[in-house]
Amino acid sequence: MQKQIYANSIYFHEIIDDGGFYVDKTLFVKELLENISDTSGITTLISRPKGFGKTMNMSMLRSFFDINRNSMDLFKGLAISEYKDICEEHMNKHPLIYLTFQNMEFDEYPKAITRIKIQVSGVFRQNLRVYESDVLSEEQKDKFYSYYQRNSTDEELQVSLQFLAECLYAYHKKPAIILLDAYDCPLESAETFGYYQDYAKYLDGFFASIFKGNEYLKFGVLAGVHDTFAKELVNSFDNLRVFGTSENSFATYFGFTEDEVKAACETYQKDETFDENNNWYDVHNIGGQNIFNPSNIAMYLDGQIYEIVE
Repeated sequence: MQKQIYANSIYFHEIIDDGGFYVDKTLFVKELLENISDTSGITTLISRPKGFGKTMNMSMLRSFFDINRNSMDLFKGLAISEYKDICEEHMNKHPLIYLTFQNMEFDEYPKAITRIKIQVSGVFRQNLRVYESDVLSEEQKDKFYSYYQRNSTDEELQVSLQFLAECLYAYHKKPAIILLDAYDCPLESAETFGYYQDYAKYLDGFFASIFKGNEYLKFGVLAGVHDTFAKELVNSFDNLRVFGTSENSFATYFGFTEDEVKAACETYQKDETFDENNNWYDVHNIGGQNIFNPSNIAMYLDGQIYEIVE
């Protein structure tokens, strides 16, 4: 049966709620947990080309783990639902902080810092129930509200998510999972506009407060286009594991495999042959196999004009 294609949708819950076309990548949850095992504080960084479903998978992780959501219906019938033990132990069982740096492209350093402040404020807003509870001291509540109202100094902002993880632990009695999508987007912009050194130094402190020596961190996941920036900021992390395009781990979870493209073409009755697709769609060798740009394939299946993502 042909499902509606939402070629421009990048969020897992939206596509599933609307009954849209979705290639099942939910076993990414299982492989991620196996990779982390029982070691706390591990940070996994996954780099993939633009348009290869990073935000889709990060939003899927958020839907799966976030203790503030009820995602049983979202994952019903998907591959991860067959692993009852994983679902019972982890689905909507963890406090979770989700931050995205997507579209953070600014020509000046102060503007970039201001946007981080706005993004962080949004994360605190999502957790106002913690502020409204009786688990925080008056001093902690004042600090929480300051972050929420964007009244923190730049130095205070650097430790904002470490503080939020501490608050979540006080409320839930569990360490938090922290997801950071498009971590490298503002660094690309900073490099372009000439304030890279100052911004990288600032983010070094921001990341270190989250991912280094943070007793309230269960594990972290970062996604971006490049892994070079993370390698330059390696001192910001404890137990950083980087999975680029040459790694076998997670290879099939970002983008479509050849078999998945074939199956989709058959479902949507496209006249063009698979070999022709292979010649003019954005294909990358990831983990030793051809992986197709899912955004481009979705536009092709939907009959939209195709444009290569650089």
